[in-house]
Amino acid sequence: MDTRTVADTSDQAMDVAIISTGGTFGMQTSARGLTPSPVADRIDALLRSSPIPGLRYTISELTPQIDSANATPAAWQQIVEAIDECYDQFDGFVIVHGTDTMAYSTAAVCYAFAHRDKPIVFTGAQRPLSAPNSDGPANLVGALEHLNVALPGSVDIYFGGSVLSGTRAIKYSTIADRAFLEPARLRGAGVPDAKSRADAPPFIEYADIEIPVIRMYPGISSRLVSAMLDGEVPGAVLQCYGFGNVPAATPGLLDALSRASARGQVIVAVSQCFEGEITLGTSEVSTSLADAGVIDGADMTTEAAVTKLHYLFGTGISSTSVRELAGINLVGELARSR
Repeated sequence: MDTRTVADTSDQAMDVAIISTGGTFGMQTSARGLTPSPVADRIDALLRSSPIPGLRYTISELTPQIDSANATPAAWQQIVEAIDECYDQFDGFVIVHGTDTMAYSTAAVCYAFAHRDKPIVFTGAQRPLSAPNSDGPANLVGALEHLNVALPGSVDIYFGGSVLSGTRAIKYSTIADRAFLEPARLRGAGVPDAKSRADAPPFIEYADIEIPVIRMYPGISSRLVSAMLDGEVPGAVLQCYGFGNVPAATPGLLDALSRASARGQVIVAVSQCFEGEITLGTSEVSTSLADAGVIDGADMTTEAAVTKLHYLFGTGISSTSVRELAGINLVGELARSR
């Protein structure tokens, strides 16, 4: 369903595509709890009742609307295609999305549109429009207004009055209006320059591959790590302790990582901590990780690392090239490169 309304007929009006993918924002109550529901008419009614000066918009929605907990790389591809199909017609884009996996989808769109120059803003809600205290209206209006000041080519999240980089956000709360935060950085702002964007290979598509996330915890076995790296897995994200520590004394664990790297699998280390970053070589254990071929992911979030590997492998480049680019700041996902 598409609807179009003109809130401002001046020559200076911004033409915006609002694309709803689903999520809590438009959910309705059912016998089994909240469920995704078409929302275009309700968004249109909301914006008609409180027009935003200088805005012309079109509303469209994916069919069917999805609960973002069910989002997959195929859903990222749907969003990319929905934006791409109308890219030349609009000045900016607002994507309504569920909060559970919004950080993955924003990062995926960042990589896919690395060489584009129009702003894209994701938003959603902790409480649906049908709720009397919904945060959805304020988030939608805030996202639309942010387009006026967003940097060209940026992909951001507007939520709870805050603006966050699309490759730096994590979901922080299931209840607070400010649902997303950015992990604290140690070095720089992580803003990509023209050269780093030029390093990003052209996007093709998000293919149906698996990128496992292997979280370190006391008692994890080398058998489990080996199992997660078996088969057709092209790479993985390793959630380490602190600045890059793993239980290296566990028999066979480092060997499992070394064998995977030797097979051409690309393993990127990220930290489980909210503040700080991976710095392989700081300790004997983290030096062993580097020796095993694991890539220093610096301060990348898990979400940015997972989607980055999906993106890089989806471009069709070799695993050697993926390894070279995995630790380089392409779209603001890193404050520093290894």
